[in-house]
Amino acid sequence: MSVSVTMNDKRLRELIKNIPTGEVVRVLHDGVNYGIYQEFGTSRMAAHPFITPAIEHIRPAFEKGLKQIKNLEMAEDFVDKLAHDAEAVAKASAPFLTGALRNSIKVSKPEDF
Repeated sequence: MSVSVTMNDKRLRELIKNIPTGEVVRVLHDGVNYGIYQEFGTSRMAAHPFITPAIEHIRPAFEKGLKQIKNLEMAEDFVDKLAHDAEAVAKASAPFLTGALRNSIKVSKPEDF
């Protein structure tokens, strides 16, 4: 079974930039045009996920730490740390050990995206 994915980069960036204020958000992404095909595969290529496993890796720490947050500053620090932890995991599990994909994986704030 294959899945067709169409990306509208302009619309995606608009959605990310329009996240309501008061929410702490970080975007873990790659900067290459083929990253989505590595993550989800194509009709002719198996998926080699690297972002999804990174997010799943930090999920337990996120769920545990979320209960301990008392203010927005703590939330900023907490989310930033976990996002960079996920970035490290994504880079370590990227399908290629060298090259543009691994080097393009990064964390951004929505306003910087």
